[in-house]
Amino acid sequence: METDSDLLSKYPPDERKGILALHLRTAASWQREIEQRHAATVVLKRPAALGRAKELDSLGMIARRMFQVVMLFVGGFILAGCTHLSAPSVMLEGTNTVTIRYSDSYGLARFKHHPVIEASINGVTGPFVIDTGATIPFLNMTAIRRCGISVSSVPVKTGDFWGDKIGMKMATNICLQLAPGVVVHWPEVFVHPGEDVVFGTIDYATLKAGQAVIDTKRETIRMTR
Repeated sequence: METDSDLLSKYPPDERKGILALHLRTAASWQREIEQRHAATVVLKRPAALGRAKELDSLGMIARRMFQVVMLFVGGFILAGCTHLSAPSVMLEGTNTVTIRYSDSYGLARFKHHPVIEASINGVTGPFVIDTGATIPFLNMTAIRRCGISVSSVPVKTGDFWGDKIGMKMATNICLQLAPGVVVHWPEVFVHPGEDVVFGTIDYATLKAGQAVIDTKRETIRMTR
């Protein structure tokens, strides 16, 4: 299994800064960081400790922002008001049934037990989280940049994350290739302003459009015309 460092190393140096190694830590290392932050804050008379406290405060703010992106892709995000996107479609070429393999042991601890598949947009491949609890698909800015996707100039919807308001932009006419001969068409898809090591979320409506059957024992998704 790939480690967090292995996954991070696949990204260009400038993108690693946005993703942050801090974002990829396990729960245990997060706890150690929190303890160090409190310890540094208590001993304010020591310049080094004060500097460390400021550094950790800064990292904490960034980490919180990144945590919002993580939770978006595991169902912790609510869009204000009624949200209706044009229905997705799934096209199978040259066959009536295609079986796609997924993994629920993706290298990052925060994705544990969440199915993740590799798919591509505009020829650029990246991981996508399968979320049967999501009713609309999402992309993030990592996918937008790497795949050369155009987005709306201003946010078109406001999402609520535990009291924080996040402006969501919109991308249109996105073709997502799940496997050879299997293409998802998203007429509209929301774009989260954050970065992540995954490209986005494939929602229930998309799976339904492909008459998907998930086999958890074999870790496969069967799409049918």
